[in-house]
Amino acid sequence: MFHLHKSNYLLNMKKFFTILFYAPFLLLAQAPQRVDIKASKEANAQRFSETQSPVINKLKPVAMRKTNGDKPLYGSVTIGNTLYDLQSNNAVANRLQVYSLGRITAAWTTSSDGGASYAQRGTGYNQYISGAWRKPGPNNSRFENSRVGWPCVGAATFGGVEKEYVFAHAVASSGLTGGFIFSTNTGIGTDFTSGSLVLNDNYNTATTPGPIWGRSATAGSRIVIVSCFADSTSGYPVNYRKAGIKRPITYSVYDATTQSWVAKNALLPNYDSVRYDIGNADDYSIDASGNKVSIVIGGTYDDLALWKSTDAGTTWTKTIIDSFNRAKPTPRTAPKDINNGGVNVIIDANGVTHVAYAILGAAYDSVNATDTLNYVFYGNTMEGIAYWNDKINPSTGTYNPRIKVGYTPDQDGDNVITLATNTRNRTYGGYGSALQFVTGGATYCAISNHPMLSYDTKGNLFCTYIAPIEGDESADQENFNDIFVVYSTDSGKTWADAQNLTKTTNWEDFYPTLAKNSDNKLRLMYFLKDDPGVSVNNANNPETNVQVNFMEIPISKILHDSIGIFPNGISNTGMDAGFTVAQNVPNPFHGITQIDYQISQTNDIVFTVTDMLGKVLFTETTLKVSSGKHSLYYNASSLSHGIYFYSVTSGSQKITQKLIVE
Repeated sequence: MFHLHKSNYLLNMKKFFTILFYAPFLLLAQAPQRVDIKASKEANAQRFSETQSPVINKLKPVAMRKTNGDKPLYGSVTIGNTLYDLQSNNAVANRLQVYSLGRITAAWTTSSDGGASYAQRGTGYNQYISGAWRKPGPNNSRFENSRVGWPCVGAATFGGVEKEYVFAHAVASSGLTGGFIFSTNTGIGTDFTSGSLVLNDNYNTATTPGPIWGRSATAGSRIVIVSCFADSTSGYPVNYRKAGIKRPITYSVYDATTQSWVAKNALLPNYDSVRYDIGNADDYSIDASGNKVSIVIGGTYDDLALWKSTDAGTTWTKTIIDSFNRAKPTPRTAPKDINNGGVNVIIDANGVTHVAYAILGAAYDSVNATDTLNYVFYGNTMEGIAYWNDKINPSTGTYNPRIKVGYTPDQDGDNVITLATNTRNRTYGGYGSALQFVTGGATYCAISNHPMLSYDTKGNLFCTYIAPIEGDESADQENFNDIFVVYSTDSGKTWADAQNLTKTTNWEDFYPTLAKNSDNKLRLMYFLKDDPGVSVNNANNPETNVQVNFMEIPISKILHDSIGIFPNGISNTGMDAGFTVAQNVPNPFHGITQIDYQISQTNDIVFTVTDMLGKVLFTETTLKVSSGKHSLYYNASSLSHGIYFYSVTSGSQKITQKLIVE
C-alpha cells in the first residue's frame, strides 16, 4: 500500500489490504447550536415519573454480542439485570462498597417486570466474597416486601456487630411516597431481609409526601442521610414546603450504637428561601470519613454549595463553591457555565473534600409577565466536568478556583461536538430531567455528565463520567455513551487527558459508579444496554433488558495512559524537538495521502493505522532510517469513509495524528 521513505521512492500499488470499518461516520452540522428556549425553575425541576407507558415485558437473559470492539478493554462481568433503567434523576449514588478482605457489595434499583408500574421494583444486589460473586446468574428479585427504589448501601456497627444496611425509598404505584425501608443483614456479605419504614413522620397520603431519593454515608457510629421531599409522580401534584422551599432537601442522622434517630428531616443551615426556592431530585451527594461529613447540593439556577460537619452531623458549616444568583442572572452578552446538579463528593484519607460536577452554558435573556426566565443555552460550546477541593491556598488564604477536568471528546477533530440529528440525544441521553430545560416539548441537557470520584492508597485521584461518542449512533440516530476516566497525581492541581474505559460500539454504557477507595485497581459498576437513553416514562425509547456490569481496571494502566487518550481525538506521547510528524496532506482524502516526518538520528520507523476503537488495521516497519526529513505515502482506497488514526514511531517515541477518509 505504501513505501517509506524519501519522496523520490515509488509507490508500490500492488500492496492493498481490506478493512471493514465498524460504522459509517456521519458529517453533520459544523457549528455549535444555540437554542432560545423559555425555562422556568419550576419547569426545570420536573423529573421522570415512577411510571411509564402500559406495556408489560418480562425480563429475559441478555445475549451480549462479542464482535470486534464491543468488549471493554479490561473486560467486565455481569452481576445483575433489570428492566428498570432509571437509576438516578441526576447525580450518581454511592452504591458500590469495598470492604476489608476483598469483600465488595453492589446495589441498584431492579425490577423483573416492566410496564406501567414496575410492581416488583426493589433493591437488587450482589456481593463479592472469597474471590467470586455470590449470585452468579442475573439477580432480578428484590428482597423488600414492598415496592421501593433508589437504594443506598453501606456498613455500620449495630450494637457491637458490623452489618450492612440499605435505605430504599418507599413508593406506592401511585407515586406518593412515605419515607424509607431501612434494612440490614447479619454481617458483611450476607443476605438482606426486608426492614421497617422510617422517616415517614411527615407523610400524609393526601397532602404531604415524605422524603425520597436518598443518599447515605456512615460517619463513625452514625448514618447520615440526605433526601428530598416530593411526590414522585410527574408534575408533582402534591407539594410540601419547609422554610419557604418547595420540595426541600433535608438530612437525617441515625445513631447505630443506640439505634435511635438524632435528627429527622432537618434543614441544613442557610439552606433557605434566600437562595433556594425548589429542591430537585438527586442534585446532591454525600460522603463521610470518621466523624467528618460532606454534603454537596447543586442544581441548574442554584448555587453549588458544600456543607461540612466534623461531629458526625450535629453541626454544619456552609461554603458556596459556585455561585448562581437567580435574582440577578447573567445577561446574554456574558454567557456563564452553571452546574446542572450532576455532583459528586468524597473525603480522602487526609480529610480533604473533593467535588466534581457537570456544567453547561446559559445566559439570561428576559423575564416575561409570568416571571419565566428566558435563557440562551450554549449547548456544545460550554460543557464538561469541573473539579474543586476545600484545601486553602496558603499564598492567597482562599480556596483555589475550580478547574475543568473532563470533556466530551471531539472524535473527528473539527473542534465541534456534532451529535446525531435525533433531538432525544439531549432529551433522554442525559438520564434525568434535572439536567434538562423544558418548554413546549423541546428539552436540552448537558453533554458530559455523571461524574464520580475515587482515590487510591497513594493519594491519586480519579474521576469517571459519561460522554456521547461522535459517529457511534443507533438506528434512529441517537448517540451512544461511553465511560471515561481522568486522573490527578498531585492532589487535584492538574489532571491528565480523558481515557475511554468501555469503548463499546452500538452499546450504551451509563450510570458509572466508582468505589470510593481504591488500592491497585479502580472498581466500577455500570449499566449497559443496546439503546441510548432511558425508557422509564418515555415511549420513544423501548423498554429493554439492562445488564448491571462490574469492571476492575489496573490503576497502573490508567496512570501510564495506556488505555487510550482522547484529547480532541488525537493522542501524542513521547514528543521532543527532534521528532515531528506532520498532518497528512490532503486531509480529508480518498486514495493516496502524503505524510511528512522528521527524525534527529538514525532509527527504525514503524507506521501504524488504527480505527477509532484502537484496532490495528495496518502496520509496517522500515529499518535504519537516516536522520532528516522524510515522506511516506498511504493508499486508503480500500477503507470505508470515516475517521482513522495513524502513528509514526521512532525508537521509543510515538506521534499519532488523525486522518479522514472521504
